[in-house]
Amino acid sequence: MWLTDVSAAPHGGESIANILQRIATWLERRIGENGHHVAVTHAAVIRCAILHAIGATTHSFWHIDIAPLSVTDLRHDGSRWRWRAARPSDLQLE
Repeated sequence: MWLTDVSAAPHGGESIANILQRIATWLERRIGENGHHVAVTHAAVIRCAILHAIGATTHSFWHIDIAPLSVTDLRHDGSRWRWRAARPSDLQLE
């Protein structure tokens, strides 16, 4: 059920919908802050950040694969988020 229902919170955990809201709030608070932020986190959190950045539906959560030890680069240009997938060797902080 939890693979199809984004509001399901199995075993008292957090639903995908709740994670998405929490991460969206965190990302929006970063807008306008100077500097870079680095978050080392689980694949579910990264998926939710990507969904928010590209405006995808919550149901798209399961269509994103996050490789272990990968880097996901999200940037806000003052008007919108951009998602830049990168390998660690490709990442250049500006």
